[in-house]
Amino acid sequence: MNPERIPVNDLRTSANEKSALAAAVNRTLERGWYVNGPELEAFEHEFAAHCGADYCIGVANGTDALTLALAALNLAPGSLVATVANAGGYASTAIARNGLTPCYIDVDESGLMSAIHLEVTLNQLPPAAIILTHLYGNSDGAARVAKLGRDRAIPLIEDCAQAHGAMTSQGRVGSLGEAGCFSFYPTKNLGGIGDGGAVTTSNHAIAEQIKSLRNYGWRKQRYVSEGRGYNSRLDEIQAAVLRLRLETLDTRNDRRREIAACYLAAMSNPSLAMGRTVEPHDVFHLFVVKTSDREQTRTAFDEIGITTDVHYPVPDYQQPRFSPYASESVTLEATDAHCRNVLTIPCYPSMEQQQVDRVCEALRIGWL
Repeated sequence: MNPERIPVNDLRTSANEKSALAAAVNRTLERGWYVNGPELEAFEHEFAAHCGADYCIGVANGTDALTLALAALNLAPGSLVATVANAGGYASTAIARNGLTPCYIDVDESGLMSAIHLEVTLNQLPPAAIILTHLYGNSDGAARVAKLGRDRAIPLIEDCAQAHGAMTSQGRVGSLGEAGCFSFYPTKNLGGIGDGGAVTTSNHAIAEQIKSLRNYGWRKQRYVSEGRGYNSRLDEIQAAVLRLRLETLDTRNDRRREIAACYLAAMSNPSLAMGRTVEPHDVFHLFVVKTSDREQTRTAFDEIGITTDVHYPVPDYQQPRFSPYASESVTLEATDAHCRNVLTIPCYPSMEQQQVDRVCEALRIGWL
């Protein structure tokens, strides 16, 4: 009998968590308040404290978080925003939605924005803002990028959608720049039972601006829009669920690190794990490896019941939506290689040890 297939991620919940989730949802149902209520207010307070920020503003999803954070900066139309092109297109989408222009920076061996390449760009054609993505939950190098922006008074927005709870030398992600943007999509380290997002900031003016932007541009009076606005709100049920799951975020991140440590020990060449090591600051939203022949590797894993995925296969500037922003004078060799070679293998807190062992055995064979 073949063993059960191992998924890349498993969203099934334990009996104990189902009971706790039901209680959180029922608490909201009994109250009969579903939007902009006490659960959201409590979650915003608790998550801001967790991130080391003064404010948290719940919104509908992670892409809206990026969009509204950029809008709150009030940049001139067409302004350049530095970002990477290998992180799924979410930052590029937010940039384009604001009528701004992405300026793609090449990446380092971990797939993160290269501080070296960013500094060259800052010296040649400074962008109006920087979006730093903590890709796969990796916050290495974030402090250096933040300092480059700070030294030149260029606002930094953190894309923390894959890095809930990750640390840097300057504190938790979400507290390094003008704003931190989070997604609570169900697969995230802190995920809801639907979509959701939030912006963290310690800038009072930005917090007030985003509160208005998420709610039609209303400020002093309901139904009276004073400026640009959206309908982008984190509902009460999702806030109640996230409050519950925030309590165990650090424990679940610890389990992700344990799994990653097993994988790194099993790999004959750990450098193929995007240069990552198991450190207390790293949260391993995804465990991503480099492979010389991705399709062959995927086939080999699939034949023994291990599911894989690719995060992400096509750089933003090679996609029809964003290709007009590509610059012929800029080459992004590391970005191209990254998108061509990366492969995601299973890593999630509910993985049983026998499943982890099966993946480790496949890594020992050396198919990468």
